[in-house]
Amino acid sequence: MPVVEQDSFQIIRRTGTKRRSWRCSLVCAPRQSIYDRSGNIHVDRHTRGWGWRIPLPGKFSCGIVVNPKHLAQFGDDPETQYDNFIKDEPALKVFTEGSTRLTPVVKYTNYQLISEKMYGPGWAMVGDAAGFIDPIFSTGLYLSMKGAFELFKAIESDQANAMQKYEDGRHWELKMWQGVIESWYNGRLFSLYRADKNKKAIR
Repeated sequence: MPVVEQDSFQIIRRTGTKRRSWRCSLVCAPRQSIYDRSGNIHVDRHTRGWGWRIPLPGKFSCGIVVNPKHLAQFGDDPETQYDNFIKDEPALKVFTEGSTRLTPVVKYTNYQLISEKMYGPGWAMVGDAAGFIDPIFSTGLYLSMKGAFELFKAIESDQANAMQKYEDGRHWELKMWQGVIESWYNGRLFSLYRADKNKKAIR
């Protein structure tokens, strides 16, 4: 009976599977900021990366997701990086100016991880264990369910290369979604949206 794991940490230690990472996130809870629509969860597109502002009683959760290489210019430790990024980012400082950070900054450096090897003798990875990508488009549940169905087909298949096909298929789909996500970060997605609106206006 093959072992199918959603939690990848034991698999990684046991097999030496490598994972690739692209971005990191910084999260803390400053004192209440100004909200343009009080009570709503806000998702902001930044000059580099994106972030969220979630209202909480007396404070709010403010997180940023950005390429670590870009973040490095803002300081050497998470607190300095976070504070300087918030002050520098036009989409944030209008809401956070004068706020006080109430909690330490938590830094996640494994924000996007894709396993280079997703199966082996007696085991296979599925869902977030196989690959976790930026959640900006809420693809996690879809990719987990799709991967589970594809893994089931591979396990039930009589083909010798069925598991390799499963792994190749997961890598392909994750790569495709990363392309869509990258279009969010580099602005091309918004350019396409504006181009479509202009085209309709001309009509």
